[in-house]
Amino acid sequence: MNDSPAWQRDFLSSERLPEHYERVFRDILPSLAAWLHRQVRPDRPLLIGMNGAQGTGKSTLARGLSLVLERTFECPAIHLSLDDFYLTRMARRQLADRVHPLLATRGVPGTHDIAMATDTLERLGHASPQRPVALPLFDKSRDDRVPDSQWPIVQRRPAIILLEGWCVGTLPQEDSALPDPVNRMEAEQDTDMNWRRFVNRQL
Repeated sequence: MNDSPAWQRDFLSSERLPEHYERVFRDILPSLAAWLHRQVRPDRPLLIGMNGAQGTGKSTLARGLSLVLERTFECPAIHLSLDDFYLTRMARRQLADRVHPLLATRGVPGTHDIAMATDTLERLGHASPQRPVALPLFDKSRDDRVPDSQWPIVQRRPAIILLEGWCVGTLPQEDSALPDPVNRMEAEQDTDMNWRRFVNRQL
């Protein structure tokens, strides 16, 4: 651990990771970063989707990988979380009134602002000091977006964008799989399957 560079030690400390995670930096992340670096295109950022269940370390991995790309390969990379593109609390209330009450709760496909996400990704491909891009932030403790005056600003085009989220790249189910509720909530609060159908369509 003492032989690790200061930026790596700072990352492990800020993420409150155990010391054995240093092996991930030594044995895994450099190889993965090197492969990504070889895929970079000169005309547009390389967009990488990262999928995983809640609590599996998607955000930590994406932040660590972007750091290795920057520090080791001098490759500008940024990490985006799908969570930061949740609809505002007011927008979800309106969606709940229009479609189904369960949509007031963030999390499922359909509770994200996909138009904002798409626009942000598009603008990042042209980011510069003359064309800065603000990255949305969502505060889960408030269940709403952080004021846009506090959003971080990107002023250079990233070579690689790491977009992580639990449903990134997930395919919709067949309609035949929807009638059987998977839990008590669906059985009791989605008897007409409007919520299930809506969420499935968003994928």
